[in-house]
Amino acid sequence: LPADGCEALRWWRRAAEEGDGAAQRLLGAAYAAGSCGLPRADVAEAARWMERAAEGEDAEAMQWLSVLYSHGAPGVPSDPERALSWRQRAAEEGHPEAQYHLGAAYFTGDGLEQSLD
Repeated sequence: LPADGCEALRWWRRAAEEGDGAAQRLLGAAYAAGSCGLPRADVAEAARWMERAAEGEDAEAMQWLSVLYSHGAPGVPSDPERALSWRQRAAEEGHPEAQYHLGAAYFTGDGLEQSLD
């Protein structure tokens, strides 16, 4: 098949609506990027799809949400406690970037009690 991102997006939407976590994450990423005629950088809609994926134990979606809530974006306010919660869950699921950032937070005491043990 020839590559067709818009056709892929249609299939991801179908799968996402049926509860597929990977498709929910990919659809969220498409909303964040404004792919194939989606509203440009609809971060709030991207976050809704990422939340659904993360609730289904998708560690990549958890990490994406931790970054989003750390900084905030148009339509999504910064929420450090929520960011930390998603980062901890992603780290527990084995996501290496989340593990790194969680370790750094413990080291610096950023949002956590500092621990050098």
